[in-house]
Amino acid sequence: MQFGDGEKPMFKYPAMIGYLVKALRDKHPEEEQIGKTKIQKILFLLTRKHIVDFDYSMHYYGPYSPEVSNELLVAETAGIIQSKWKDDKGFFIEKGPNEKKFEEEIEKDEISAIDEIVEVFGKYNAKKFTILATLLFLNDKKGFFSKEDLVEEVHRIKKYPVQDIREVLEDSEKAGYLVYQKLK
Repeated sequence: MQFGDGEKPMFKYPAMIGYLVKALRDKHPEEEQIGKTKIQKILFLLTRKHIVDFDYSMHYYGPYSPEVSNELLVAETAGIIQSKWKDDKGFFIEKGPNEKKFEEEIEKDEISAIDEIVEVFGKYNAKKFTILATLLFLNDKKGFFSKEDLVEEVHRIKKYPVQDIREVLEDSEKAGYLVYQKLK
């Protein structure tokens, strides 16, 4: 369903969320939890790649978009995904009965971008995704001359162990997601 010239189909983003959940589950079946934080952070990475278009601001768990929360709700309402709350563990998201119903709305380049992120970072838990997204968000917004400046800033904000931050930073560098440049 199109709303106007050049606008995205109504279920484009929910369909992409459904595909993302399927890709995570298929590629990493051993991972117990696919939660809202993980989906938020992967969509942040897709926003940075200009695959999706969401506005993010810094939140307790790193970059957060209320628009993504809305799209998650649409995906669940449409039966593309299902989520269950487990006490002391959070939301667990799985494929829904209508997971394939809107797949034709997803372009090949969007599927490729999702698959790449799932391949590189799919095993990350919510904590590591929070570190990754915070590293990238801060570097994009503030710019840093060095790794240590960026590590110190994330540690100051998130209070995660410096070694955990360095590990995620190294992964993001290897994958080509982090470039240091001082913004003007």
